This record gives sequence, structure tokens and C-alpha cells, in this order.
Amino acid sequence: MARLASAFKSNHKVLAFTKEPQAQRVMQVYYGVTPVLLPTWSSENYMQTMDDAIKLALDGGYIKVDEKVVVINDIQRDGKEIPIMEILTIKDFLKK
Repeated sequence: MARLASAFKSNHKVLAFTKEPQAQRVMQVYYGVTPVLLPTWSSENYMQTMDDAIKLALDGGYIKVDEKVVVINDIQRDGKEIPIMEILTIKDFLKK
């Protein structure tokens, strides 16, 4: 997904979260992509992963509470990977 986002050469920030240091190193050459190591990333626990990623992005200064972000992810259901895309307002997400 990060490689695909990089191909659009957008002026918007693209954060790519991964739990694999090797994947983080590979993504460092993708145009406009900031790879972020998230050791707690899990395709089985989507909400916890989102909480951890948003906290890390806020703490790192990548995003602000009043911003909207587009989230692209794969979730696991019944052994299948399902790609999803959401638009989140960070302050609304944090209230949950």
C-alpha cells in the first residue's frame, strides 16, 4: 500500500506503519512516505492498532488533533485479508 501511495507523488503526508524493521528500511526510499515502526501492529486487533498508530503519529508530530486523515489498512477476517479505507477526524476518533 505504501508503494502504491508513493506512486501518486502527493503533496500530502503519507505515514506507513509496520512492525517489521526490514519493511521500514525498504519504505524509506518511497517518495513522500514516512515509514514508522509500530511494534504492536496487528491485523487481528484493528482498533488497538489504530489507537497505537494515532498516538504514535500525534506524539511524533506527524498529525494534529484537529486534522482529518485517510487510513488504508488490511484487516483479517476468517483467514482472508480485506483492504479497507476510512476517513477519520482525529479528535472524534480519540473520544471513543
